[in-house]
This record gives sequence, structure tokens and C-alpha cells, in this order.
Amino acid sequence: MRAARLALTALLVLAAAPARADSSPTGPPAPVLSADPRPAPWLPELKMAGSMAGADGGADLTFSQNPLYWEGSYFFNPVKAQAGKKQTWTVRITNISPVEVARGARVSLWLNETAPAACGAGGAAAEAALPALAPLASARVELRYKVPDVAGPLDIRVFVDSGCTAYSRSDAANQGFFRTTVVPRDEDYVFITTALATPEDFDGFYFTSSATLTPKYPAAGGPFEAAVQVSNWGTAPLEPGPNVTLTVFPRYPDNPQLTRCGGSGPAAAALPRVAPGKTKAVRVAGLVAPDEGYAQLTVVLDNLCALGPSPASIDWKAYQPTVQPGAVMGGQRVPGQYTYRVTTSPRSPKSNGTMTVKVKVVNEGNAEGAIGVVRVWTPPFRGGRTSIGGYWEGDRCNSTGAAAAADLSSAILAPGKAKAVRIRHVPVPAAPGWYKLSVLPDATCLSPAAGGFRIFTNPYATFEVV
Repeated sequence: MRAARLALTALLVLAAAPARADSSPTGPPAPVLSADPRPAPWLPELKMAGSMAGADGGADLTFSQNPLYWEGSYFFNPVKAQAGKKQTWTVRITNISPVEVARGARVSLWLNETAPAACGAGGAAAEAALPALAPLASARVELRYKVPDVAGPLDIRVFVDSGCTAYSRSDAANQGFFRTTVVPRDEDYVFITTALATPEDFDGFYFTSSATLTPKYPAAGGPFEAAVQVSNWGTAPLEPGPNVTLTVFPRYPDNPQLTRCGGSGPAAAALPRVAPGKTKAVRVAGLVAPDEGYAQLTVVLDNLCALGPSPASIDWKAYQPTVQPGAVMGGQRVPGQYTYRVTTSPRSPKSNGTMTVKVKVVNEGNAEGAIGVVRVWTPPFRGGRTSIGGYWEGDRCNSTGAAAAADLSSAILAPGKAKAVRIRHVPVPAAPGWYKLSVLPDATCLSPAAGGFRIFTNPYATFEVV
């Protein structure tokens, strides 16, 4: 069985994906993920943080939009269940509203139910309850169910917030429909693909596979390596062999013939044993970043066609080489979340007081450099589709309107190293409510590599003023 995912894939929603504004003229086509013909009102339209000045510029305590942004995998585990056995579907749900979503919202799944479900509908094959979700908090939910005993087509309907307790219109906004297949009980197969990206992989580019680059921002013309996450959504293990390999191109090829057997990029690696339902990281060294500010790491699994008549999967990872070598000061993500390790002390500060902001700064660039001036913004968190991402006002290297700043130009970080930084005496906003806490290290661009990115997400989180 072959993976048919020949498109940039990461934050997969249950709707037709829009054309990517960041598409390269020589890049792969935008994906068509048409599981449900409805528009996707929960799909964030993230822009470069510096262009979002004012996006969080006013409180909206009467938020009337869909508060739930959810990314549902269209790879079931296994991708085609064996008759009478269990299958799992996974969804990650994020609260994009400026108020907490109360604990207990239900996620439901029905088999062979093609018609939309009503709020509170019963008879689900699998259900789970969401925990309480603070603004921008995410939860991962797995629904496990038994498939029919007879092989054949299987329709699956999913409903996030099926009781409509988080949003009164969830019956219209938060349902999706899949069609998959049940195979005979004794039919075993391998189905490999690069792993679906998680929130911590998200850097503003929607459709991108899960791979970790070291350094994250390599210098144009400089070396880097990639750890490619390989998943097996089949029922049999992937076994290593002399021709069971993957190959990697540091940019999307100019004349791609990626679906043909025998293609080889500048770097390759042997595939390890991957058990059904498991993911393993495969380290690929010897890559050289192209001399351009935006590139698409291209990964071809089973490029020599040891497992079938064509490569198993072709996937992409968007990244941004630096035009000049230098440090790039970023942050450290909270596992499983879009937000970063940015906190306030006290945790819920009182209005009109002061607080201390703590952030873990990481040098994600390709040379050592100073943390530099660190600036902090605390705009009201309005929520909505543009709420995922960092914030600053003005230009990246000439920002304005910060609530506080600290000069850490004497603190030097080598590539890959991190340092916990505290900014003290930060003014607390005057009105109670939820706010975005956004931090910009090296705000004056001491590093020649700091500016000029197409998209750059600086460390951010949310906090509540009481």
C-alpha cells in the first residue's frame, strides 16, 4: 500500500486547503484535502508577526466566532483497519477564543453516518471529553473504535464539541466526514509516510512535514542536517533492507521526477525498523542549504522502490536559510502546544501592578551571537483566526510600542544553546482579562541574520490579568 500524500502536509483540517501565499514558483502544488465541502472557518490565516500590529489591539469579550481550531489527521491508525479490529483517529483542538473553554466539551465519532449530526446526538462509536482549555491551549484527543466485521468501504463522521457546549453553532462549524476502507482481517501491509507535524513544528508555514533541522536556520550555502520523522500507519512492521532508504533534497528540485524509482538527492539514509503505529527519527547529514531565503526540504521515502512499484511518500518541510551567517534568537515551545515557554510571575498578575516575565531564549541560527535587547508586548488577546503566532509592532529590526525591555547584549549564546531570561518590572495591563505575552529577543538585530525572514514567529503565550 502506498502513501498518496504528494503535497505539503502538516496542520490538516477537514476541508479543502487554500492556496498557500508562501508558495515558491518552483515549489510543489498546494494540497487538496477535500474531506468535507464546507469552508473552514477555524483555519488560521497567520501572517508575519510584524504585519499583525493591531491584530490583538482591543479586547473582545463578546467573542462570537467558533472558539475551536482543530486539526484532524486524515491518516487513521491503521490507515485501513482490518475487519473486526480497532482503529484510531486523532484530533488536536486549540482554543482560539479570548475566554477559557470549560472542561467537558465532547468529541464524537460515528461509523457509516453520512448525514450531519445534531447537537447532542447519541449513538457514537467513540467519544472523549476535552479538558478545560485556556486561550491558545491545545489538547490532543484519540478516538478508538471497532470497525465492522466485513471488509469494504467505511464512512466516518466526526464532531468536535458534539454537545455544542463550547459553541452554539458547532453542528455547522465543527463536523467532518471521511471515507476509508476496511480490509480483510488477515491482510497485512506497510504504509509509511513522514509524520504529521505537531504544533511545536509550526513556524507559520501551514503545510509542512515533521522534521527537525540543525541548525533550524542554516546559512545559505552552509551545512545542516535533518531528523526526519517516519511513521508506519500500516498493520505490518517496516523491515530494514539494502534498498529500503529515503533520500533528501535541500530544496525542491527544478526538474522533479520524484515519483519515479531510483531518484537520489544529495543525501540519503537507510530506513530503520518501524513497528505498526510507531514513528522513528531518521538522521540525514551532509545537506547544504541553497543560496535563497526560502526553501523546501524534499523527502522521498522508499526512493528505490524496495517496498512497491513507486516511492512510498513524497513530503516537504519549509525552512528559511539566512542570507548571512549569524545568530537567530528564538524560543522554546511547550510540548504539544503552539505557545512557547514564556511565563509571568505572579502567574495571574493583578491589574495595574507589575510582573516579571520569564522566557527561554534559544539561538536557532548558525553562529554564536548576543541575545541583545529583549522587548515585551502585552496586547489584549482578541482571539480568532490570526491569534496563533507572535506579535510585535513596527519593523522587525525597529519595533515600537513595547511595554518593557531589557538589554542582554552581554549574554552570548552558541548555536543550539538556550538561556532563561527575566524581564522585571513589566507593567500589568489595567483591565482584567486575557492578554498575549509576546517577547522579541535581539529586537534591534545585532545579528546580521536576524532580519529579512518571510515569516518569523517569536516566543509568545497568553496570560490572565485579575
